[in-house]
Amino acid sequence: MEFYPLIFNFCLLVTLTYAACLLYNAFPNLEQRRARLAHIGGAALASVLLMLSPIQLAPGIIADLRTVPLAATALILGPRAALLAALPVLTYRLILGGNGVIVAVLSIASVIVMAALLRHARRRRGQLPWWSVAIIFSVHNLGLLLVPHGPELLLRSYLPINLTNALSLVVVLHMLYTFQRMRELTQMYREQAATDALTGLGNRRQLQHDQPHFKAHDHLLALDIDHFKRINDTFGHGVGDEVLSTLAHLMRASLHPADRAYRVGGEEFLVLLRNTNAAQAEKVAERLRRAVEAHTFINIPFPVTVSLGLLQDVHRFEASRQLELVDQALYAAKRSGRNRLVIAEPPALS
Repeated sequence: MEFYPLIFNFCLLVTLTYAACLLYNAFPNLEQRRARLAHIGGAALASVLLMLSPIQLAPGIIADLRTVPLAATALILGPRAALLAALPVLTYRLILGGNGVIVAVLSIASVIVMAALLRHARRRRGQLPWWSVAIIFSVHNLGLLLVPHGPELLLRSYLPINLTNALSLVVVLHMLYTFQRMRELTQMYREQAATDALTGLGNRRQLQHDQPHFKAHDHLLALDIDHFKRINDTFGHGVGDEVLSTLAHLMRASLHPADRAYRVGGEEFLVLLRNTNAAQAEKVAERLRRAVEAHTFINIPFPVTVSLGLLQDVHRFEASRQLELVDQALYAAKRSGRNRLVIAEPPALS
């Protein structure tokens, strides 16, 4: 039996799997319909391409790795998705014709059924050993018994074909899992790089990333804790950290879901109030100020207050000018006695 086509099949499968990993970047959420259809279509295409370089077991009977993408689809998305992916594969095999058509149908059906059973077992019992995927291909070429000289063909091909399919599926699943894990870690590190560790709010890096996307009816609010140095010096930095964390919680409770808060300095915060009018933005800022003033902070015997500066319709200004104007409004609130809101007036403040 000539195995060079099978080696080429394996190399092609690895290449196609890598391409699928790149496609995963465009459709990362497999719960979405478009992502599932992309996966199904990719599996079908890969299976058909793998059929272009088969092993000729006998006239009209070929062997290749076409069932590996279908098995992976059944394990990841379920048997119905695998059946959809199998339709173009079966259609192409019917076009090729020959004695092996019935063998191909039974092979694909058995692989999908066995993969579905393994998927069900994995859901019930948790992670299964990697070698359990060999079960998927344990009966997939028994259809050879239905063709002339079938027992002889089965005896010659059972072990090498099934072993190659099983090992190929292990490689494919490992590649997909590794790529997904790398993507998750990359996303996690990206979020960590743009998130303040203490408060969970966005940091200055995230603010700089978001600034070019500020739109009409967006407003920028600057907020600073009054006498925060006194809190740290009197009660310790641990209490100061609790104040910062509590303030972040109060901000989340006072803001709309679309709004975005950032910690940009020790006790200084910025809030992007999105898609609202100026009057409503002022109400949100006042509501936040009152919420902080009314909150009882543990271990602090006096009220904790904040000063705020509000720049309305922030999109009118360049990024550096936005921060300059809102900071001027904040400092004006500090100079005016603290625990108050000052609206930025660009002509007067420039």
